[in-house]
Amino acid sequence: MVPCTPPEHPRRAAFAAAGILRAIAAFMACMAFAAPAVSAEFDPATPAPRLLPADSDDSLTPVWRGRPTVPPSTQTRQAAPAQHRHQQPRRSNTVSGARQAAYQPGSSRNQPATTTPQTEATFSGVAVWGDDEPVASAEPIVEVEGESPCQDCGGCGRQDRCRTCDDECEFVEWLTPLADRLWVRGEYLLWWTQGGSLPALVTTSPAGTARGIAGRLDQPSTSILLGGDTGLTSDARSGTRVEIGYWLLPCQGLGFEVSYLELGSQTSQFAADSGSYSILARPFYNLQDGSQGPDAALVVFPHVADGSITVTATNKFQTAEGLLRRHVMKQCGRSIDFLVGYRYGYLQDTLLIDETMTSLDRQSPAPVGTVFKTLDQFDTQNRFNGGEVGIVFQQRYCRWSLDLLMKLALGSTHSQVAINGSTAITPRGAATTTYPGGILALPTNIGAYEQNSLSLIPELGVTLGYDVTRRLRATFGYTFLYWSNVARPGDQIDTDVNASQFPPGTLAGAARPKFTLHTSDFWAQGLNVGLEYRF
Repeated sequence: MVPCTPPEHPRRAAFAAAGILRAIAAFMACMAFAAPAVSAEFDPATPAPRLLPADSDDSLTPVWRGRPTVPPSTQTRQAAPAQHRHQQPRRSNTVSGARQAAYQPGSSRNQPATTTPQTEATFSGVAVWGDDEPVASAEPIVEVEGESPCQDCGGCGRQDRCRTCDDECEFVEWLTPLADRLWVRGEYLLWWTQGGSLPALVTTSPAGTARGIAGRLDQPSTSILLGGDTGLTSDARSGTRVEIGYWLLPCQGLGFEVSYLELGSQTSQFAADSGSYSILARPFYNLQDGSQGPDAALVVFPHVADGSITVTATNKFQTAEGLLRRHVMKQCGRSIDFLVGYRYGYLQDTLLIDETMTSLDRQSPAPVGTVFKTLDQFDTQNRFNGGEVGIVFQQRYCRWSLDLLMKLALGSTHSQVAINGSTAITPRGAATTTYPGGILALPTNIGAYEQNSLSLIPELGVTLGYDVTRRLRATFGYTFLYWSNVARPGDQIDTDVNASQFPPGTLAGAARPKFTLHTSDFWAQGLNVGLEYRF
């Protein structure tokens, strides 16, 4: 064995050993002071909590999630044991009515458990217990007055903006009643509407056609100028749509919206006279005794009649809605909303046939030069009232958004039809006499009528949006709207006519034309350009 050799400097070694002992004693005392007392409410088997991860790339700034709570003044809270305590949060700016806080970097201070009265609203930090990794989310989870947590965007940043647009997401929010709740949208519409069907109203025949067959529909040489497959043109027209909505909850999970759509009144017109056609006629099927069969009232014919005819159609359409809106799904940049509420629709049509004819027939009962001014008018109005359901799907990518809309309204359509006609006869140099009835509107069908029908109004739409600013969005889209079982003027015309009652004659025989309310369909479609502002 090698004998132990005493150190050359025994005094220095003694000082070193004493220093080591003093350091160990200090360390043991510190650990004893820092160790908390284990109370009955604390279970040592419970694992320590872990903070939820931060949304940003800064690993030193974990996000604190919580909700405001206002307990009774008598309620107290007990500080967590030291080993379960984390860095104290500092409060930051309010965002949409809810406060956020972030942990400051740095070491935490261990303090003994204390019980302090709580008399004001505080924010309780949320810790995750267990070994599972927490689900990452870039949006704070906030609970307000017992409501379920708001998971606004699920990882894309506030207001559904993606992380690549962080500069667009960092905004100072103000705690106001309208913050992120109220929105207003205004749109300019360029739409087309269905013109409606018409029976053959105006015909022509080649020059030289015999008077007895001119303009009759049973003749192969007759051409239809208006009616049948040749209707009035329906050009694009302008309109407006306004929508106002409000979220009832800060989480924007439940809200309501009202909207109003109106298309400007559109007028379509057909006109023809002797300067354009050598023969003009108004066809009908004659039921007068002894004259049954296809017939036509001449408007222009050489040496018989000279005149003109004008057919004018006017259309007006509008609709209004009041809907509740509810989130049924909200994910990263994607949402689905359910709609339920009420829809009102209004459709008005007017068809006016204005004919002016001057007699040139020396063998006619009417003296040469007698002027006949005939009016046939058919007016319809439709009012829809019913319930509506719908769904809206939205996909967002940074500043861009795509909305798909589907709605279906079911209810009752109240249809009203008014038929009126008159004939003013003015002999040359004599006073004018006016009689009820024209050619297609005669005493047998003149009057006001109404009917209720079950109707559907489906609506489809697609809208592309772009966020110009944090709150202003520009939109461009397309909408298609359909309305079933509506009364249109052309469907109310009966072309079976008893000519015996042409003014100034009186009815003899079959009471025709007669009225039967017929319904058809109406559609409107077009492009929408607008702006949406969110307060």
